[in-house]
Order: sequence, then structure tokens, then C-alpha cells
Amino acid sequence: MKDKIGLILLAGGVGRRTQRKVPKQLLLVGGKPMLVHSLEKIEDIPQIASVVIPCADEAIEKTRYVLDAWGYDGAKYRIVEGGATRHESVSGGLSSLSGCDYVIIHEAARPFAAKADFLRLVEIEDRNATLGVPIPFTVAEVDKTGNLSGALDRSALVNVQLPQIFEYATLAAAHEKAAQAGRQYTEDASLLHDQLGVAVRIVEGSATNIKITYPSDLVIAESIYRSFVIGGADD
Repeated sequence: MKDKIGLILLAGGVGRRTQRKVPKQLLLVGGKPMLVHSLEKIEDIPQIASVVIPCADEAIEKTRYVLDAWGYDGAKYRIVEGGATRHESVSGGLSSLSGCDYVIIHEAARPFAAKADFLRLVEIEDRNATLGVPIPFTVAEVDKTGNLSGALDRSALVNVQLPQIFEYATLAAAHEKAAQAGRQYTEDASLLHDQLGVAVRIVEGSATNIKITYPSDLVIAESIYRSFVIGGADD
């Protein structure tokens, strides 16, 4: 069992790829802002003592309004200005956390991560872990000309999902090393393994734990909400 856990809830979207004027993390799914779906899952987990929410400067005021309106206005929840990239937002979030032995990374654009997913990461014996699901389709490599160069063995591949949990000091060290090398990453399990050679346990995720990026994803999300959340499968 881990304690003294901080959570970085990435909420840097401004709505460009979803083609909405509202920041992605504030779009409604099942009548509720995406950001709130995630906060509801973790609010009763006592080991998570602090939550940092990096978001774009132009979205800070709207995000704060939503937090206040839904009752997440206590000292536990802090909004900070995000970086120009996801990688920079995580680095800034780490700097904003203090007194934590572990840190959970999650994305507001994944509203269907279940409370059970967070609890498994809190309770797992491994110090560093991420959700992941098998890839059910063929993945191929292409060369620089855009031609197929070979198929990958999908039995050795996973689709990495969030949330993820890491030792705070280890992740901070990996970010520092990546900064010195001028490297940026799109997720932190790969960063940790690449920069420090640290083992990261894959914990079975769920096909419904989608990341909402494009307008079509919002249609899928509403279907998931009606079929699984209202139906009681999302706990």
C-alpha cells in the first residue's frame, strides 16, 4: 500500500482537435465536465493527498469556475499553468507537488478510468506501473517514403493507458535527465524506462478507458457513458 501520493491531472487541451470553443477537459460527457469524471473517482481515496491540474493559461479561469461549481475548491486541488507540451506540463506539475513519495499521472481527457484502476495502482507492490491493454489489430512500420517496411509482433505490444503511478523522486530524476538531453516524451512510462532503465509494470486496463481527442470520440464517449457508466459497470 502506497501513501503520500500526489496526482497530476493533465488538462492542457484548448479544444482545437475536438473542434470546440470550450477547452476539451470542460466538455460535457453525460452532462458532466470530463475533468469532473476523473476527480469523482479519486476524491475518496485517502492516499491521494493533493491534486495539481496543469492547464493552458487561457483556460485557467474557466477551469477554476468548474472546480468551484462542482465542489472541488479546497486546498487539495490546485490549478497551475501548463507547459507548451504535455511533457512540460508533467514537469511543471512535479515541481508544484511537495512532500509526496509517489505521483499518479492522469489525463482529464480519459473520463472513464475507473476508481478501481486508481486503487489497483495505489495498492500494487510495484513501485512504478501503468495501465495497458493488448493491441487487437496489426501494427505496421513504414519507412520515410510512406511505404510499408514490416509488421510488428503485436503479442509484444500494449496500448499504454493512463492513469500511471511512479515513485516521485524517480520520475523527477527521469524528467531532469530528459531535459539535459533535450528529449520530450508523450507519456511517462516510456520516459522512465528510456532515461533510467527502470522497470514499469503493466496493469491490465480497459477498452472503455479511451482518450477523447477528436469530435468522433465524443460520440463514442456518450455511448460508453450510457452503456457502462449508467449501467453500473464503471466503478
